[in-house]
Amino acid sequence: MVNSSYTKNLLSKISENLKKIEVIYPGVKSTKNIIEQAIDLDDSYPTLLTLARLEKRKGHSYILKSIFNLKKIYPDIQYIIAGEGDQLENIKKEIKNYNLESNVKLVGTINENQKKFIFSKTDIMIMPTIDETHANSIEGFGIAYIEAAQYGIPSIASNVGGTPEAVLHNKTGLIINNFNELDESIKNLVENKQNRIELGQNAKNRAENELIWEKQVVKYNKLIDDIQ
Repeated sequence: MVNSSYTKNLLSKISENLKKIEVIYPGVKSTKNIIEQAIDLDDSYPTLLTLARLEKRKGHSYILKSIFNLKKIYPDIQYIIAGEGDQLENIKKEIKNYNLESNVKLVGTINENQKKFIFSKTDIMIMPTIDETHANSIEGFGIAYIEAAQYGIPSIASNVGGTPEAVLHNKTGLIINNFNELDESIKNLVENKQNRIELGQNAKNRAENELIWEKQVVKYNKLIDDIQ
């Protein structure tokens, strides 16, 4: 049992029993009421969010460069970085070097209610993961994209690992093939409101209809029954 077709294909290189490997995507909990927490967020537009550990492979540096470039067009652009990790100090330095202190908010580790509040303020989920397969570090799926999808938020992600199974290109978000496409992808979703809304609604429908934990549990139980 694996979390994406990408992972299944990786395993097929070391196993001949490919037909016995079942793909079941991770699920998310149903959304509940949003409770505003003590996080200093305003209604600046557009608002982008990365919800992930602060690791080099999550692509924060590339996003900050794009925020710097796009600030000339959208002076009120807001970028929320949620999470902790070993890249925190490097990210702080980049924010200072790009003079983005008024545009980027580091909120650290957040609880479930804070997460829901932040999602309620977010226009675009963005996490262009760096391909580090060579270092045995893979993106098997990407649960944060699905959590954002529950709130009707489209995502921008990289064509890496199982990510294209979590974010469906031009259906629930945008997939970039290299980081040169990042600025344009952000502009696309910012300036084309109707497209952004449609992608977000598609993402929400998919999350609610296919990826809620209750439905995934049924698949797990069926797989266990079949094995027995």
